[in-house]
Amino acid sequence: MEVIGSGLPNGQWATGIPMNSVSQDDMKWEIEQEFGGGNVKFRANNEWVLDWGAGEEDPRKLVFKGGNIPVQKGRYLVRINIDANTYSFTPVSREN
Repeated sequence: MEVIGSGLPNGQWATGIPMNSVSQDDMKWEIEQEFGGGNVKFRANNEWVLDWGAGEEDPRKLVFKGGNIPVQKGRYLVRINIDANTYSFTPVSREN
């Protein structure tokens, strides 16, 4: 699973950043990532065959083949749960 889109520092839709599986069934994934502002989606196997985005009726829900998810500039802990159809972007502060 990877996060991909214009909201990433490289700002492109061709190459994503791999996420870490946090469940044995590969339904829960997470990554701590810096975002530049823009839109993102999630996809599997570096292809657009399996991808998830925001729901049309409820943009807070993760939906197969859903729309782009807007993200503000900043560093976030991103979590997705494919089985529960949820995603979250939790701001992370950087301590120096």
